[in-house]
Amino acid sequence: MVGTRNMEAVLTAARDAGAKVVLVGDRRQLASVAGARALKAVADMVARSAVMTEVRCQEVDWQKTAIIVMARGDSEAGMRADAMHDRLELVSGTEAAQERTIEAWRELRQAYSEDVLGTRRNADAADLNREAQALLKQEARLGPDIVALPAIDRADKRADVALAVGDRLRFGETLPQHSIRNGNRASHHCERSRKGPHRVRSRRRVPP
Repeated sequence: MVGTRNMEAVLTAARDAGAKVVLVGDRRQLASVAGARALKAVADMVARSAVMTEVRCQEVDWQKTAIIVMARGDSEAGMRADAMHDRLELVSGTEAAQERTIEAWRELRQAYSEDVLGTRRNADAADLNREAQALLKQEARLGPDIVALPAIDRADKRADVALAVGDRLRFGETLPQHSIRNGNRASHHCERSRKGPHRVRSRRRVPP
């Protein structure tokens, strides 16, 4: 999330001191808070010749190996390793896959309350969000829909986000007028007043 100017300052200081800089981040997720996207520029440059040789985010040896072989282009071998360790389930058809995903999420959430659903396509994310919201409403964990907010998805396309009381979300942009930074997480609440409903995020009241 570092900007170009800050990146330049760090790299210059490291060069002058003879130090090594280790960059950690995900260029496909959060954009930089400051101007430009320095990490993406560096990643684009080194990706032409870089080869993954070490994985630090996993502790299990077979998972490390699977990630490395997939990074080198052998996706089949990596997925085969997942299947051998019961980490992969094949379902025929998009609708059936979404239904099974929600079912598995419900089962796992009973044991691990912080389970997260991940998708590749925005359309799948929207469908799974609706299904997950419906399930949480059945469990009385979410209130009724209060508002549909205009948002911008990862493809820079406009999309309406329907929020219910109790929903959790993450901001993808910095909104200085509300003291909200890129990556902040929030919960959706509702307060009734003479002026109508208000939405509360990150323990701060944000007028509608």
